[in-house]
Amino acid sequence: MEVPGSTRYRLLLQRCLGWVALLPLSIVIITLLKKRGRYLIADHGSVRRRFQRLVASSKAPIIVCANHLTLIDSVIMLWAFASPWSYFRNFRLFCWNLPAAENTRKRFSWTVITYLAKCLPVNRLGSASQTNLMLKRMVWLLKRGEIFMLFPEGTRSRAGSVNSDSVNYGVGKILKRLPGCRVLCLYLRGRQQSTYSDFPRKGEIFDIEMELITPHSEKDGLRGIKELSHQVISKLKQMEEDYFHRIHGRQQSAA
Repeated sequence: MEVPGSTRYRLLLQRCLGWVALLPLSIVIITLLKKRGRYLIADHGSVRRRFQRLVASSKAPIIVCANHLTLIDSVIMLWAFASPWSYFRNFRLFCWNLPAAENTRKRFSWTVITYLAKCLPVNRLGSASQTNLMLKRMVWLLKRGEIFMLFPEGTRSRAGSVNSDSVNYGVGKILKRLPGCRVLCLYLRGRQQSTYSDFPRKGEIFDIEMELITPHSEKDGLRGIKELSHQVISKLKQMEEDYFHRIHGRQQSAA
């Protein structure tokens, strides 16, 4: 069953209003990140160039899949990927997101901001039919060239590290419906972040690693979905191990 015409209209309207509000909203949010949070992205220019090289020129559908430690991980990543002016010129690069509905509804201002920031709130306790409808919306947008940002673990990691045994099969379901869809695996970590939290510490410096993969499975049904999901989470786990190996190496060199 295709996405109803009324739903397509609402999605396109949301995208249009988000594009109109992009510049003023971005200026406010980035100002808060820099002035109130005093946050920095390590090698920010290099991160933006790499994102452009891996994503901007790709013709295949793309999903960004990342580890998850704070409530504002998606905001940090969007800030890291491109400037507001770059997003304004190519709004496709501004990723859609799936925040938990219970978080976006805490304040009216959050509801408005998430709507304008290309977010589709998800009810984690929703029915199978609601989940299926959300998947259809996502697939329809991905086929139009839009980019989605997902957290395969489904929630913030309580252990402070990627849990390869805890994977949300939503990623696999999308990949199964869109053969050839590529995944930008992204590892984001603040240098002071040891476990999960609502917000990063003030003055945090974020390291970002990216790798583009094309998951593939010959298996049918649920087995194929699980295999695709585990390919993504396994890559994130490997990236985390590589990250800490590099950190440990730098510490030894400094000593």
